[in-house]
Amino acid sequence: MSTTILNNSSHLLLAQTLNDLIDRENKLSPAALARALGIPTNKITRILNGDVTDPKASTLLQIANHFDISIDQLLGLKPIVPVGEADSQQTATRSLPVFEFSQGASKAPKEWYRWAENALDGDYYALAIDTDLYEPIFPQNSLLIINPDVEPDDRSYIVLKKTDGLSYCSIKKYVVEGHQIYLYPINPKLPVEVFDKNLYTIAGVILEVHQKLRSKK
Repeated sequence: MSTTILNNSSHLLLAQTLNDLIDRENKLSPAALARALGIPTNKITRILNGDVTDPKASTLLQIANHFDISIDQLLGLKPIVPVGEADSQQTATRSLPVFEFSQGASKAPKEWYRWAENALDGDYYALAIDTDLYEPIFPQNSLLIINPDVEPDDRSYIVLKKTDGLSYCSIKKYVVEGHQIYLYPINPKLPVEVFDKNLYTIAGVILEVHQKLRSKK
């Protein structure tokens, strides 16, 4: 078979992995990689930009061999453990779908983010903050790691969605006072609300905040 047909998530994972691999090598550029492999530079840049959905198997093999990894690792299906760390540290990773905060998780992910797992189980996803409404706690262009399967603790930050079915999301601090639960806004000028399950559903608990995502090369 001369080509490998990738679905949307697979070709975005390929782009993310290849970007990461190039970044790890100080003097490697897309053009230098293309020269080393003997293939056109635009073929590499199109993969990096997530534009290639049907790369040739021979191209994938060339790239994988160059970085001394398997094709499954190149496609993001298996984690890549740096040389020298395989025995000392087995850090499991997974690729999380990244959604634009303003659109919620109702549409297809804009890209995928490779994340080092923690000890909490859950069907994690990531939200890219595309607004300055939640600064300074959650800066614009930061990335939030969300676990929708854990119960929030007192004073956790949570992502809320309206129960009316709209995709609009908001971020609140979940505060327990006695038998009552309150939703504190990030902006102290806005009012505090009593948590009403008839109005809101919790879309997940924010467990990590990461720096700005790398832009496409």
